[in-house]
Amino acid sequence: MTSLYCKRFHARLIIIKLFQTVELSILQSKLFKMKKHYLIKIFALALLFSAQLGTSQGLSDYCGAVLKHQNINDGSHDDTGIKVTVSNVDANTIYVEIESDGTGTVTTLLIDPAGETSREATNDGSKFRITFTYDTPPATVNLVILWNKDNFGGNRQLNLSNIPFANTCNVDPADDVSLASLTQLEN
Repeated sequence: MTSLYCKRFHARLIIIKLFQTVELSILQSKLFKMKKHYLIKIFALALLFSAQLGTSQGLSDYCGAVLKHQNINDGSHDDTGIKVTVSNVDANTIYVEIESDGTGTVTTLLIDPAGETSREATNDGSKFRITFTYDTPPATVNLVILWNKDNFGGNRQLNLSNIPFANTCNVDPADDVSLASLTQLEN
């Protein structure tokens, strides 16, 4: 919680500094009327960004991340690559999705997150998805992932530690903030 608070505080300091810099440059400019709409855009974007910092969800480090056996990236395990997605669904549920990185097809998948109440697995032929539900969700999840692909024999293993339970890969279009979405403020 402390690091999230520090990130919010740091982001707000950056926003304040940005406003001071923009305000100074606009006030010194002879083109104040032309630049006023940029200040409005920046202010609106900063407010939206600051409001989003109040949520406890962050972006997961594992949103289609390509990982290899034991995270060995020296070229010796290139044929073991998988795309890994770990994302929060709701207050008590996360899912882990695995698919091939393009070198062979994932044929077997076992995941042990420890402590889950129930799990539901699906496989559409190209992606495995396992949803884990907890009675009392942990703050972080540790995963042991075992998989096999049709292009090599035997299982491969990956250990992922301290994945924040609340982090998600889903971006709600209503939360997507960009200057392009603020063009109506110009008028």
